[in-house]
Amino acid sequence: MSQRKYKVTSTTNEFTGMVYTGYIGGVYAGKISGYIREKGVFEIHSSSLEAEFRGATTVRAFKEITDAIMKDFHCVLAKIPNSRIDSLRMALGQGFKIIGTSTYCDVLAVDLMRREE
Repeated sequence: MSQRKYKVTSTTNEFTGMVYTGYIGGVYAGKISGYIREKGVFEIHSSSLEAEFRGATTVRAFKEITDAIMKDFHCVLAKIPNSRIDSLRMALGQGFKIIGTSTYCDVLAVDLMRREE
């Protein structure tokens, strides 16, 4: 498989929300959206990846977008339902650390944090 160039862009709105959008070979691949929790801290609210980029490309796409976020913030927070083992493994492999658990909408989530080193 040939290496395709990744491109990540970001946009903001008046509610301190941000969307980081990833492109692979110039084609929209997915996004991570969230908000600025406090100065230097970004909290991921949701993420999505287009079907054609799922699978082997998922890890690299997630890494590219979270690396772009880390260029703008010194800390990134995320909550992942504990039933999504593959997503948790991927986040832990990208430098996120488990900082606790929480419950929302009757779903147990693992709270994660990635800090600049």
